[in-house]
Amino acid sequence: MIEGWVVRVSWLHVMYWIIKGYNHPEYGYIAIPYRLGDKRIELGEMHRIVPESMLRYVDCIGRYAVVLPHNMIDLYIDPSKVLEIRMSELPGVIVELLEQLDPEWAGITGSWAVFSEKRGSDVDLLLYSYSHESIYDRLTKLKNQGLISDCNLRKHNLDIPRQHGFQLLDACYKGIKYTLRILRRIDKAPCSDIIIPIGKYKGIIRITSSREAYLVPAIYDAIIDDLGEIVIETWHTRYQEMLPGIYIANLNLSYDLKREMILASPDIDGFIEGIG
Repeated sequence: MIEGWVVRVSWLHVMYWIIKGYNHPEYGYIAIPYRLGDKRIELGEMHRIVPESMLRYVDCIGRYAVVLPHNMIDLYIDPSKVLEIRMSELPGVIVELLEQLDPEWAGITGSWAVFSEKRGSDVDLLLYSYSHESIYDRLTKLKNQGLISDCNLRKHNLDIPRQHGFQLLDACYKGIKYTLRILRRIDKAPCSDIIIPIGKYKGIIRITSSREAYLVPAIYDAIIDDLGEIVIETWHTRYQEMLPGIYIANLNLSYDLKREMILASPDIDGFIEGIG
């Protein structure tokens, strides 16, 4: 069970959760509630829905997170199997897009995975390839052929310079909306890292290298004047595909004892924005 997998919990009502990340403690999965019955759960509603007892400190990610115990799960939804089941119901151009990208492994998540899609719902796909860059290279070629366009109606109002002017991972193929998450791995990793929070930083950063900025998580090499070199890791789609350059950011800082490096993330109560 890793990033993007969907599980079902049946309490008083049916609730679907989405697994987050590759590293999980032995007693459960780091996850966020996704749907309560037919209703999408917004992030602001989590405190009302999730019991406080499920908020646990997880050493290998260096913060508190919602941990869903194994014994509460009554259904595991395999993204690749549900993709096989739903393939004939997907928009034809999305099937064509999958054929064009030719990943080693593919799955479906989001509303299509739990049969709650509506007319016009975007299709959320999980992809993996031994050669990650090959998927993104094919996306680039499709964009250059005019087959991929920017149709994102949910603008983030973030002035972020991107490699292609807009996100190829969150766009339209022949007019049909899709979201792609290219996974770094498709197996669970031991939760053995020791990450120590060291505070927050708000100010100017310089991204020096977009190191596989199209993968989940996206990773960037960056510099903060007072701290020196840092590594930015982000699981948010909005911060993928950024170009090297100067940004203003609000980041959570931590220190990875194993890798002996400072990690920074905008994902919890933070942001990265372009300048000018």
